[in-house]
Amino acid sequence: MSKNTIYKLPFGLCPEYVSLGVLVLRSYGVPVVSEYTPLWGKSDTGHSWYTILNNDGTSQSSAYDISSHFGSTLFPTKDIPKIYRKTYARNRKTEEYFLKAKYKHPSIELFQIDVTDEYRATSDLEIPLNKKNIYDNYVYIASFNGKSWQPLDFGIIKDNRGLFSKMGRNILYIALSYDGIQMHPASSPFILHTNGDIDYLTADTSQLETIKLWRKYPRNHHVACMEERMIGGKIQGANKRDFSDSVTLFLINNLNYTDPISFNNSSKFRYWRYLSPPEAYGNIAELTFFSKEGKAIRGTIMGTEGDLLLEIEKAFDDNWLTFYDTWTDKPPWVGMDFERPIHIDKVRCIPRSDDNKIHYGDEYELKYWSESGWQSLGTKVADDSSISYNRVPQNALLWLSNLTRGKQERVFIYEEGKQVWW
Repeated sequence: MSKNTIYKLPFGLCPEYVSLGVLVLRSYGVPVVSEYTPLWGKSDTGHSWYTILNNDGTSQSSAYDISSHFGSTLFPTKDIPKIYRKTYARNRKTEEYFLKAKYKHPSIELFQIDVTDEYRATSDLEIPLNKKNIYDNYVYIASFNGKSWQPLDFGIIKDNRGLFSKMGRNILYIALSYDGIQMHPASSPFILHTNGDIDYLTADTSQLETIKLWRKYPRNHHVACMEERMIGGKIQGANKRDFSDSVTLFLINNLNYTDPISFNNSSKFRYWRYLSPPEAYGNIAELTFFSKEGKAIRGTIMGTEGDLLLEIEKAFDDNWLTFYDTWTDKPPWVGMDFERPIHIDKVRCIPRSDDNKIHYGDEYELKYWSESGWQSLGTKVADDSSISYNRVPQNALLWLSNLTRGKQERVFIYEEGKQVWW
């Protein structure tokens, strides 16, 4: 993209903002370079940024666009497998790879250098290879990116081991070979821990266990904050439209409630609602009322006075990624008028989130990694906010897929009754 075009773009991705920042700073004589990571250690995307090179050999990074500050620690809470600096000169090591490799993988770039060790503690690795008849003198190291293994760097083969340099720690990796068409597993998946130790993940099919899963993708801080806005929320019934005679039937005091919520209630009410706690913006993704027969029933949508009906309807549109959001001095609410007093047996309350929790009614498939690749442990339709699988090999790398909806999925191991994400 030319310098005459880039500044006219109304918005862009990280590389566009970095290119603009580099152009501006270099025009003022500031020695600045473009750097990037192909992948974060535990999420599905990468990132680009730019860095000032100081006269004393140190550097100062800018995490985002030209408006961000230089010199702060680069994403201290994120694990990073590789960091590359773009160059105009050829990388001699990579140039040798292009000359000697039988098959050149398209992910390998000639005009960049590896600067991972300038930002993170790294390890040089010698990984035992379990694949025979590798097609080349080179192997590749990869981490999991969404739904596939993504190569990050190449290494040489010596004594049936893959040698890789400057690998970021606290990350899951695997060695791969390449036959000019596709990648093939060449080692067991392994975790490079923060202290430099390595654990290999080899599924033990002689030791099977039952596991209970709650999500298909790790919950980040932002999602956790949104979900926790429902703590303190109430399910109420009333026979007066202003809820002056309301009865609280369920109080959300944690996020481990069942889906849907059942409560012991014999009373009938015309008006039913979810009442948000104060300063929670009324956030709720989905509110559904069920009869004793388990059938979803609908009345006339109602909610906080003054709010647009379009906003209130987002709590009833069967889309867990849309949500009610508002701001009032009093706690906001959404609900339904059923025109006559009725009995409600269950209520579904879905918090504002990324919809990566187990989604009631969706079909899921659990897989584990073996030497020959991913092996299915079967499909199931979720009937609660969690899903269980029997006869799962211990010490296995696992992958839960939603076959009904969604994109984000992440591999994990199962330890002490919990999903540990990688």
